[in-house]
Amino acid sequence: MPAGNNVKVTIWEINYDDDDIVGGAMPTGTPLCKNTHARFGQRDTNQLLLQQGIESEPSFFLTVQPQKLDAEQRHEVEITGPDNHFYYGERFRVLGEPVRPAFNSSDRRAYMVLNMSRSDQAHRAQ
Repeated sequence: MPAGNNVKVTIWEINYDDDDIVGGAMPTGTPLCKNTHARFGQRDTNQLLLQQGIESEPSFFLTVQPQKLDAEQRHEVEITGPDNHFYYGERFRVLGEPVRPAFNSSDRRAYMVLNMSRSDQAHRAQ
């Protein structure tokens, strides 16, 4: 892996298929990119909220190249490597718009940062 990157990811554009037999729409997806190297991490919890007894959902970040990748809000990120990663095979939902620093998208240093939360899929075993 390139220096600083600790995971491989697949980014999915989520679509909804026809209703299943119980009347729920099954989410499907189209991969935007597969096995892309990225930097994954968990954001620190806000200590002030913890002191007040407020539970907060953990949030995560992903730094990925290339910057011109068309990741958007509500897309999903799946950790596909390494096999021994704690979140291997898990999915995360992109929150908000990606943060793109002021590099030209053709610059090899260009990257973007995705803010994410855990994504739980209904009927995942089907």
